Amino acid sequence: MILDNWGPNDFKDKVAVRPLRVQMPTPHFNTASLTHADITDDRLRDAYRKMAEIISLQGDRGEAYLPIFARLHKEIQFRESNKSLLALAKEVASKSPTP
Repeated sequence: MILDNWGPNDFKDKVAVRPLRVQMPTPHFNTASLTHADITDDRLRDAYRKMAEIISLQGDRGEAYLPIFARLHKEIQFRESNKSLLALAKEVASKSPTP
């Protein structure tokens, strides 16, 4: 079959439209044994960006992933807040006279 003069509508009825499926990579470790130390800030931010991309690609169906995105967002904010408070505590401690 020669396809020199074909257009996008020529095969429209022969092509099945399938829903977009996103396959997440399988972790190389048992996720049941994850500790807080295993989930680094970089890994968390990477997951946050990937989830945003997935939601964006899914269009109206992306709303189903918003709870995951919200959880990642809250965790990032929580960690940043804790870092700020820790730095503040260290600063206050360094200015306090030692008995």
